[in-house]
Amino acid sequence: MYAAYKSLTTDTMEGACGKILDTDDKAVVIKRVHRHKGPHTRTSSHRAPAQCRIQQWAHGILTPKNGFKKLFVPRAWNPEQHQYKMERIDCLVAVKHSDVAGELKMFYAMAAQENIFPCDYELYKQQDGRVAMIDFDKFAEWREDGSVLFPWGQVLENPLLPF
Repeated sequence: MYAAYKSLTTDTMEGACGKILDTDDKAVVIKRVHRHKGPHTRTSSHRAPAQCRIQQWAHGILTPKNGFKKLFVPRAWNPEQHQYKMERIDCLVAVKHSDVAGELKMFYAMAAQENIFPCDYELYKQQDGRVAMIDFDKFAEWREDGSVLFPWGQVLENPLLPF
């Protein structure tokens, strides 16, 4: 969603489901989720409070104490109806899933225990060598039959893992 987002500049970047906005604090950005036109409009992603909760959960999981040496999730807080704050990251160098496949497998296993199916996130290399995971708007829910349910109502019978 934010592949063009240049976190080291003051540019506002926009994706299909939202925008990243600068704040006065250079270490903080605001993720603003696009508002939908009305109740008849079907949402294609989680709303801001749900995205923030998922990002907070993932931030707590992807830690060195859980065995993650490269992958991490920037801190998120202050969810409102259409936006939340998050720690600024560097989005200049995208990382392929295969570059962190071992840690992604661990993350997917931990997510499955919570009935969460990670989907459509982005990975970016940081200056310290770690890899930041962002973009939690399309994370799905594992169902008892092994399928996943996406926020927009679609059910995928046999989800593929990215590694």
